[in-house]
Amino acid sequence: MPKVSARQIDADEEKVLIELQKNSNESIDVLAKRCGFSRQKVWKMMKKFEKDKTIWGYHAVIETERFHQKNYILLIKKSNAPASKILDVIQRKIVAGKMQQCV
Repeated sequence: MPKVSARQIDADEEKVLIELQKNSNESIDVLAKRCGFSRQKVWKMMKKFEKDKTIWGYHAVIETERFHQKNYILLIKKSNAPASKILDVIQRKIVAGKMQQCV
C-alpha cells in the first residue's frame, strides 16, 4: 500500500504550481517553505513538471506601459473558412486601423 494517495500527490503538486505561478523566480527553499514541503520534494516536482511539459518555461512579466508599449488580445470565432483568409482580413483591418479596441 502506498503511504500517499494519488489524490494527495495531486494536491501537493497543485500547491507547488500555484506558488510557481505567483513567482517562478523564488528559490526552491522559499517555495518549499511556503508549501510546507522539503526542498528535495519541490525540486523533484519541478523537474517532473519540466519533463512532462506541465511547465513550458519561466519568463518575466514586464510593465509594458513603462516602455510605452500596448498589449493586444485577439479573439477569433471558430469558422469553416480557411485560416489564411481569416488572417488576411485581420491583417487588412490592422493596416487600415479599423480593429475594435476594448478597454
